[in-house]
Amino acid sequence: MRRFRPSLTYANVISTICLFLVLGGGAAFAAAHLGKNSVGSEQLKPNAVTSVKVKNGSLKAIDFARDQLPAGAKGDRGPIGPQGATGIVNLLLVEAVGGGNGGVAPLLVSCPGGQHVVSGGVNSQDPKFHVVTNMPAPDGTGWLGKAADKDGTDGKVTVFVLCSAEVKSVTKP
Repeated sequence: MRRFRPSLTYANVISTICLFLVLGGGAAFAAAHLGKNSVGSEQLKPNAVTSVKVKNGSLKAIDFARDQLPAGAKGDRGPIGPQGATGIVNLLLVEAVGGGNGGVAPLLVSCPGGQHVVSGGVNSQDPKFHVVTNMPAPDGTGWLGKAADKDGTDGKVTVFVLCSAEVKSVTKP
């Protein structure tokens, strides 16, 4: 101890304490004052985290953008499923043009006897008129359509209906 005492000056002691605080004190301060997981994306500068700084194997597929990871090997083909329901057969499109004669009732386009509505629609070629009625007939055998201008004047329309002779019910498994 005598050997060190002559070289122990005030300046040596203070410089040693400062060296300790600078090297070890900053980390100790951060550990004492920052909570667990308190540094997040808001505190990080852009491009601060690079691939060199990320531990290998620590990222999951969800951490990557779509199509950023290579696709895996294609799997084996599965077994053939059972035959599905038949559904709609024998489609027929029926179309009619009408309206524009001051009438108040919509134009009805009907399916031929025994057929049922699958779908339908209404179109007005005149931009002055807009479609005000576009729906299946209440009994399910046709389609109703009507167009009118902003004053309610009847306009010419094309009404079409898609019909099917047979509609088999499709049940969900």
